[in-house]
Amino acid sequence: MTIPAPDDFVHSLHALDLGAIDAVGFDLDHTLALYDDQAVNLLAAEETVSTLRIRGYAPSTLPVEIQATVARGLSMDLRHGNVIKLGADGRVRLARRGTSWLPEEEIRNDYRGHDPADEASTWHVHSPFDAPTLWFFSTLGPSIRTAADSAYAARLLRDIRGSLDESHTRGELKKHIARDLGRFVSPAGALVDHLERWKDTGKHLFVVTNSDRDFATRVLDHVTGGAWRSIFDVVVMDAGKPRFFSDGAAHPPLVARDGHACVLDYGNAAMVEAHFDLRPERILYAGDNARADVIPARHRGWRTAHVVAELSAPAAGTPWDHALIHGGDPTWFAKTVRDHADVVCARIDALLDLAPDARLVPGPAFYDRIARCARPSGRDVT
Repeated sequence: MTIPAPDDFVHSLHALDLGAIDAVGFDLDHTLALYDDQAVNLLAAEETVSTLRIRGYAPSTLPVEIQATVARGLSMDLRHGNVIKLGADGRVRLARRGTSWLPEEEIRNDYRGHDPADEASTWHVHSPFDAPTLWFFSTLGPSIRTAADSAYAARLLRDIRGSLDESHTRGELKKHIARDLGRFVSPAGALVDHLERWKDTGKHLFVVTNSDRDFATRVLDHVTGGAWRSIFDVVVMDAGKPRFFSDGAAHPPLVARDGHACVLDYGNAAMVEAHFDLRPERILYAGDNARADVIPARHRGWRTAHVVAELSAPAAGTPWDHALIHGGDPTWFAKTVRDHADVVCARIDALLDLAPDARLVPGPAFYDRIARCARPSGRDVT
């Protein structure tokens, strides 16, 4: 699979001196490795239908028109069972119950005083892999009748996510992908050349992925041609993010292996810091998932790069519009990106194409840039 390079989009939200960064970490899926999201999500959904039926649910036709480029702008309302779109101000702009769109007056009445930051009542889509969760919730959510069904709503979301996790971990999905990696996965541009250039400047490079060792090894081999073993100093698999960033459990010291990556299962951020003997602010971490990557890394004190493919995606041409904008205004997802990232890029190779000692300065207002059709040109760096 070949994914076209996006329009260059690297936007600095906070001053960031890359010359002061000594170690750079990367998520794997949707960061170093790019996926055919629609094909992978359809496979996951097909396998998950039977699991949900075993758990007592009867999902009907799924709204697969909600693709990954739109899904991260949407949320699941656990009080009413609706799929909603939120503005950066927290106001619900659109709501759909099953296949029916709610009128504006009903939206105003139902969502008066709504708190989008409360994940007990609103679950936001943070990864392209979350699109099937949204699909199943869209068809099963209408069974949530009132806010009194909160226990049922929480169980519904948990069962959907658990069933999809079974597909990703113990099911056939990853086996299917691994059998034909070229069909489903591609590297983010000239990945090896970029990484080797950064490594040659003396930066430590590492990977933290929630994928298991067998699958992660196959994907790394595919996107780097096997060069990852000498490029990366540390590779943590089955990392359990976001817990990885807060887990304080002791871990044995890592031992270098003759220029090859230290590969381990589990581990935590404290272990990475100790291995490189670095303060948190000397580490930059890049990932696509706000919940699992960017927010916890920032809370850890690491500098953050959020990979947001939607920055170079056109509007969907449907009522859902665009993940980052709605009617020209920023979405809740855009606010999440702005609030937690030091730098934002459409694809990791756009960031790696910069000089490893570049000084990034905050550019024009992020909301203004994405409102201009999310297809800007040039870079806000010095």
